[in-house]
Amino acid sequence: MGSLSGFGPFTTVALAMLAIPACLPSPVATPPATNVPEQLLLPSVADIPIGGPIGEILTNGQEAFFLVCGQSENWVRPSEEEQRNKWWDNLRYATDDPDTQEHILYAWTHNFIMHYGSASLEYDLGNLTGVWTATDLEWQCDSWWRESRLGMGGPLGREVWAEIWVLNYRVLSIKHILSDYVIVVEPTERGFEVIDFQRPAPISLSLTFLTPDGQVVH
Repeated sequence: MGSLSGFGPFTTVALAMLAIPACLPSPVATPPATNVPEQLLLPSVADIPIGGPIGEILTNGQEAFFLVCGQSENWVRPSEEEQRNKWWDNLRYATDDPDTQEHILYAWTHNFIMHYGSASLEYDLGNLTGVWTATDLEWQCDSWWRESRLGMGGPLGREVWAEIWVLNYRVLSIKHILSDYVIVVEPTERGFEVIDFQRPAPISLSLTFLTPDGQVVH
């Protein structure tokens, strides 16, 4: 997994940091841009057919700034047999603890995973999501990068940023009202993104992921 490797041993505590809510937690949005190609323009809020609290966020929410710190354009999830041979049967993850097993399965079966900062957890996510098979990995998700690009380095930085792994989707926009976020994504046949974004305070976030046609995805 390239520069994702080399972190400390796996612990139940690290995996327990994964949020497993009904709607995943995490925020983000693109900064203003000029001369953006037409195919990269964000979808119009009016074009997303959804109302209620989600519609309120899309209409009146604040855009959350985000940056892609890791990505692969060609990654595809490995087969279950490859995953089992490489990691599931590995002593690092062999356990009878039902809570840990749930977190391991969650990382394999979901396309959106958020956390609030842990090098050990990043390493485990790389293994358990199947991202370890990426051959064109671009990675710069570290405290120096966050501080230089987002002003969020050091111990305090962990309080005000969050990270989301987006598998087989691309993030188009993120808006939020307080701790409730709506992230508009479009599906891709291959690839993944790892995105850093700011959060308003060291609080848990509630995320809803939507496609441009208003379909909620997980």
